[in-house]
Amino acid sequence: MNSITTVHGVKLLYLYNPSDISFFGIATKNGTNYEPEGKEGVSHFCEHLFFKGTDKRTWKELNYLFAQLGVYQNAYTDSNEVLYHVTCPSINIEKTVELLMDMFFFSSIPQEEFDKEKGVIIEEKNSIDDDPKSSFEYDVIKRFFSYDKGHHPIGTNKSIKGFQRQDVINYLDSTINLSNFMYIYCGNKSLANITDYIHKSMPCQHRYFASGPLNSISNEFWNPKPLNRKFIVKKNDISQASLNMVVRGPAYNTKDYRDAAVLCRALGGGMYSLLFSRIREELGLCYNVGMSDSAISYPDHNAIYLYGSTSPKNIDLFVEESEKIIKDVMKNGIDYNLYNCAHTQCMAAILRATETSMGKALYLTRRHLYGEVCSVESMIEGFKNVTFKDCNDAAEKLFNTDYKWAILKPV
Repeated sequence: MNSITTVHGVKLLYLYNPSDISFFGIATKNGTNYEPEGKEGVSHFCEHLFFKGTDKRTWKELNYLFAQLGVYQNAYTDSNEVLYHVTCPSINIEKTVELLMDMFFFSSIPQEEFDKEKGVIIEEKNSIDDDPKSSFEYDVIKRFFSYDKGHHPIGTNKSIKGFQRQDVINYLDSTINLSNFMYIYCGNKSLANITDYIHKSMPCQHRYFASGPLNSISNEFWNPKPLNRKFIVKKNDISQASLNMVVRGPAYNTKDYRDAAVLCRALGGGMYSLLFSRIREELGLCYNVGMSDSAISYPDHNAIYLYGSTSPKNIDLFVEESEKIIKDVMKNGIDYNLYNCAHTQCMAAILRATETSMGKALYLTRRHLYGEVCSVESMIEGFKNVTFKDCNDAAEKLFNTDYKWAILKPV
């Protein structure tokens, strides 16, 4: 049972799950898309500071209280949203909700903690920069995509070092209002119970309760600067090459999106797929190869990646064989048995992703934050309606467009 209601004007997505573990989260529509140039990483900085204490509790007191309640607390910053969330035994959800609400509405952002956290985030960025594949991913999105979609959530050394405490406060105040955040609960407590817990923990007044515009994103996709079809990055101290083929996909969670999702699973969704069968099993070119959505998913488009790793000497053959498979599917389609495998796997993937309270909440949060009304059941029903013909028709729509290759290889 799913319900959508409001508590003092704030949207609440209630998801029932017969589990003794409950999930509660607060999602804000202020991910990296909404960061002005020069302030790259401010959303992620806000996420870190969320855990640094409130007007009445220090970060250490919060950590001990959460531990005593059996809570797992975390947050993530994405291009679309920031989600602050907890999971805990359902018997402790009332107190856990109160703690998370205190952190969201009354974060104190002490100057001393702000200054220390700069160093923590720089260390986090260094760990990403030191990992060749992680830094390559950053190189790809920066090179291929428009500014709002093409910068890493963590920001740059310059932007991180330049942040002031007031920058964070101003960003939160300018991006969070009644139109741009929501609560999410998933677990075995009743809607009446959860509504009551939230009601008791909410302040009567707060600046986040102001009415305001819905944060919007541009429909730009590719970097407006001219792009070569292949983008080569060379790095020291690696032996393998990593390859990504990037193509613009259809609007997130539309019928075209589901058609393309089945097709992509047929191409690169598992050991049964065309790419795995040919490039790994028949040619032995790589350990891993596949195709998937990226995190760059929006109401009007998303990015689809073909990915793999191979020896530098095999780069050209990897690209050639991958494109040959795609061109053959565009011309001749896939066979019914392969469609049936991919079709079933798409629906099974939803069930696997939503088996737990946390999984179900994470799977549905973005969709509801952006105004889509859906459930696990409706998502599966949508995939049930993807026919063999739909899947094959998707090939022409998806790949008869501009696509790019990004290749990381040793110096």
